[in-house]
Amino acid sequence: MSSGPTYVRTSRLRFRLRTLLLLPLVFAFGWWWMTWPQRTIDQLDALVAAGKLDQAANLIVFEPDYRYPPDKVAQALRHGRGQPHTAPANRNLIDLVLGRRRFEIDKKGVAAFVNTGEKSQHMMIESVTVERGRIKYRWGLSMNDFEQERIRSGK
Repeated sequence: MSSGPTYVRTSRLRFRLRTLLLLPLVFAFGWWWMTWPQRTIDQLDALVAAGKLDQAANLIVFEPDYRYPPDKVAQALRHGRGQPHTAPANRNLIDLVLGRRRFEIDKKGVAAFVNTGEKSQHMMIESVTVERGRIKYRWGLSMNDFEQERIRSGK
């Protein structure tokens, strides 16, 4: 093997070409990762449209475990066609890295009629996040407690 300037230039050129070959793979993975939340919502829509509500329910995580029908979740998350109280928030760098999409909830509060196990009642939606194949609903106060808190705080 020669160790002259021609060999060094050839080695650098090979390294650059190999690196260039990796760019489409890195771009494809980045695109797949960044669009994961929207693909999850699309998957939920497709399952609901096909009447596969049990499979659609498997995409949704509730904290605490108060159940809300998958078709109502799909309706609330449809981009541009969803409920006026649930709108996609702007994504920041952390959201992109974590593969998530947060939704803004109306500042006045949004109540949903949910099954809490022993009974059904209105609970306030605290947050909605679509993250790497899962849709996460976090429930806040019951509607009655929320109204009492609002009266106490004078808002």
